[in-house]
Amino acid sequence: MSTVKTKISPEEVVTFLRKNVYSSISTVEFLKGGELSQACAFSTHKGDFVIRINKDKYTYEKDKYAFASFAGAGIPVPEVLEIGKFNEQLFYAISKKAVGKTFDLLDKETAIKLLSQLINTLNEIHSIKLDDGKYGYWDSFGKAEIVSWKEFILHRDDKFVNAHPDDDFIKKLHQSVRDLGEYLPEDRYLVHGDFGFNNLVADGETITGVLDWGESVYGDFMYDVAWLTFWPSEVPFVDIFKEHYKKNNKKVKNFEERLRCYLLQIGLGSLGFFAKSEQEDDYNWTKDKLLGMINRTP
Repeated sequence: MSTVKTKISPEEVVTFLRKNVYSSISTVEFLKGGELSQACAFSTHKGDFVIRINKDKYTYEKDKYAFASFAGAGIPVPEVLEIGKFNEQLFYAISKKAVGKTFDLLDKETAIKLLSQLINTLNEIHSIKLDDGKYGYWDSFGKAEIVSWKEFILHRDDKFVNAHPDDDFIKKLHQSVRDLGEYLPEDRYLVHGDFGFNNLVADGETITGVLDWGESVYGDFMYDVAWLTFWPSEVPFVDIFKEHYKKNNKKVKNFEERLRCYLLQIGLGSLGFFAKSEQEDDYNWTKDKLLGMINRTP
């Protein structure tokens, strides 16, 4: 279990909600998933909602911007109704609850049935028109600060790498990412950055929610393909996306090199997070996967 995830008791959440307008709570359910926030679904006579609690409101503000900016384009982003202080140390956000459950909780048959919608939803995200601007993480106003996508990718894990100067594996992994940097484009798309099964909600027939925009960036759309591909799944996402781009006459230059660069970088970043949050099993799984990748000829 992550040591950086916010931990709070059900009683504290219910007490807080009842003191802050939501006095007519009928049901409360603590939700699984999420590496940082504690989430809780609740219902009132006004509808179904989710409250999330964390030490930082950064993601909540990005979620609010995502609803205001992207929901009108057909992307099902849940509306953030309010953001505020839960106590002296924590922030909260209350959103409308997307109908259904996350993809990782769906049965295999239903998940496979919705794959085409998953691909289309990601394509809609990548089709959002952006103003000219910079790369990397964007803030609550939709602004980013990095002048180059390549610079963002090649340096985003410097802090973790520099903290392990004698770790030959991490140095080799970091160098592998840098060696592939020459293949990275400077295209600028909206990238979700955490487009996985625990951040997609479906009701069995339709995708009803795209959650958690905290890791969203401006850059290469292939990063989202790599993120889906990196984590364990029976779905051959690489082949599916290749066919999708071919069918839609979208030429993706240096597909394999870009994919490999992002897979290695995602793994490197994940090692840093799992080390910080003391998730030993996940750290070891990620390291084993990366060892297999860097020891295998592309």
